[in-house]
Amino acid sequence: MKKISSIILALLFIIQSNYIFTMNPDTQDEINKEQKKDTEIDSEVLYQMGLEFLNKDQNEQAFKLIESAAKKNHLKAQIELTYMLFDGRGCKINLVGALNICQLVRESSDELANKAYQNYDDKKEKKYNDIYMEFDNLWKKIMTKLLTEDMKIANLISKLDLSEKKVTEEKPMSDEVKRMYC
Repeated sequence: MKKISSIILALLFIIQSNYIFTMNPDTQDEINKEQKKDTEIDSEVLYQMGLEFLNKDQNEQAFKLIESAAKKNHLKAQIELTYMLFDGRGCKINLVGALNICQLVRESSDELANKAYQNYDDKKEKKYNDIYMEFDNLWKKIMTKLLTEDMKIANLISKLDLSEKKVTEEKPMSDEVKRMYC
């Protein structure tokens, strides 16, 4: 009896596997769209929950949810996360992280604006171009802030008393040492 059950299960598995591999492309596309919808719903739910926490001033919980949605390529979550990292809402200020996500938003919005242009959708094209311009300006602002902070650090370092430098400076080799090793 166990052998018959195993054989039947094996046959069912083979038939199911065969069905998946012989599935027509349209059916596979439908399955892919459904899977994508599930992911989008999940990221949208995470984003909306994050916004609710933001409205309640529970920034740390909001940050976690919005960050999770942003990792799933949710554009609105990426936009919000950029500002959260820039302002330090729910996290420490992280200008490098904000800059990286800002760059993602710029690239995504530019790509979406181009697609809208190709589809003659003026409304979406304007929307995504506006996002691109906003984040292009933010990108410049973050870069300026990072460079300014780097300049401040460089100035502080230059003002430090480097008296140890004098001790570690190389002295010219004496003629005796040159003859021994050269």
